[in-house]
Amino acid sequence: MPTKKTPSTKKTPATKVAKTTKGDIKTLRGELFSLKMKHALRELKEVHKLRQARRAVARHLTTLHKSI
Repeated sequence: MPTKKTPSTKKTPATKVAKTTKGDIKTLRGELFSLKMKHALRELKEVHKLRQARRAVARHLTTLHKSI
């Protein structure tokens, strides 16, 4: 009887976010906005940075809400 293979979920190692402040999130959102504007003007060559910035904001928001 063949064994069932479960799809492997590739997880990236989580970076530890120490103390998250609202100022950190504001800075990250500013960087994300800047990247979005560059992308809209077709000046952004490294499009992968958009995804990284979105995830960084989400990661910080998650740690901020868990600490409450």
